[in-house]
Amino acid sequence: CDIFIDLAELIDIDAEIMRLQRELSKLDKVIKAKQAKLKNEKFVSQAPPAVVKKEREQVAEFEDARTKQSEILAALRAREP
Repeated sequence: CDIFIDLAELIDIDAEIMRLQRELSKLDKVIKAKQAKLKNEKFVSQAPPAVVKKEREQVAEFEDARTKQSEILAALRAREP
């Protein structure tokens, strides 16, 4: 459950946009690295199934986080003067 509190009047929107852009960049790198690992047939075939499952779950979690961050970023950009 996510709760949204409008703090636009209390924060520096430009600074928050920059922070979110950095966060999205980090998430993109992590997602790309984990997807590359999962595309590696040697890793998938030799790693224990629990490890492969955990990697897939982490990719899904990071993708969800990225989607939420992107939505917040878009909302902040829409508020810019």
